[in-house]
Amino acid sequence: MILNQNTVPAALSAIASCAAGPLAHADQVTIGASILTQQHPFYLAPADAMKQEAQKDLAKLDLSIANRTLGKRIADVEDFVTYKVNVIVISPVDSKRHG
Repeated sequence: MILNQNTVPAALSAIASCAAGPLAHADQVTIGASILTQQHPFYLAPADAMKQEAQKDLAKLDLSIANRTLGKRIADVEDFVTYKVNVIVISPVDSKRHG
């Protein structure tokens, strides 16, 4: 599935459901999401949708902005792993390398 501003909310809900497992509640799910920038509507729309879906499902969303730098993206993911989030959502930093 190609993720875009229309498919992210559905994908996020599906991922959160899988991460939660059959006995976990959504309020026990933490989602770490790293987006490329806040300067372009293409990235703002999915970020807003993730916030709405997480709030609706009572999941915790840790949203980080990579500011178009790979180093920041790597640090975001390392932080998510350190904080033991249940799900990590990443928008690509370099779209030319994204098949």
